Amino acid sequence: MVQQITLTNKFKKIYFTMTPQYQPGMLLLEWEGFISEKEEALKGMNLAVEYAQKHQCSIVLNDNIKGQGPWPVKQAEIKEWVLDLKSAGVTKLAHVLAKQFFSALSANSLTEGDDLLDIQYFETRQEAEAWLKV
Repeated sequence: MVQQITLTNKFKKIYFTMTPQYQPGMLLLEWEGFISEKEEALKGMNLAVEYAQKHQCSIVLNDNIKGQGPWPVKQAEIKEWVLDLKSAGVTKLAHVLAKQFFSALSANSLTEGDDLLDIQYFETRQEAEAWLKV
């Protein structure tokens, strides 16, 4: 059985769960609740990069469906995270976003220029999983 890795905030609530080898070569990242501390978000993001590199994961499913409120990390730091994932060997990144954020998303923000990863945005995990199997 796959061991999940969780991170908790200062209130002892889980805000990040990483499931290594969710499918072969794939990391599942799940964010939940209101993440107000930048350091909390960066800790989860960095953990994903470290694991992807160490265990040769080429696919990341980043599920934010249970997330609330604004993301505390700046756009430039997110772009750097995507570059770090690419350097770690990740080739595909699927983002599942809560409906209230999906319509406001500028999909070009992470994908324009830089020839980053193959990144797509979805409203459900099922849609993301179907795309990742392509």
